[in-house]
Amino acid sequence: MSEPPDDLMGKADALLLRYRNTAPSDVPVLTEVVELPGEPIRTAETPAPLPPDWLEPELAAWEQRLRDRLLAVGAEFRARVEDVVEDEVRAFRAEVIERLRSRQP
Repeated sequence: MSEPPDDLMGKADALLLRYRNTAPSDVPVLTEVVELPGEPIRTAETPAPLPPDWLEPELAAWEQRLRDRLLAVGAEFRARVEDVVEDEVRAFRAEVIERLRSRQP
């Protein structure tokens, strides 16, 4: 049976604290560069630029999945969205008209 995350983290912290100062000094840490015999040190290379359409197939498939899921929600959702959009458009249109009227001499 798995332990609660807090208990597991507490045990991990206790283990790390217990062995923190007992590690041998010749163990490399993540920030050290370790030279292997017979191999040159490699540096990070800049990756080649990706073509502009490298993600196009995945993006098209994602768009289709999203479209299918949204359409599956049905007419009720569509009607609600249309109502919200209509209300917002009416309110914005009224605000714009009021601003235009207030600018006329």
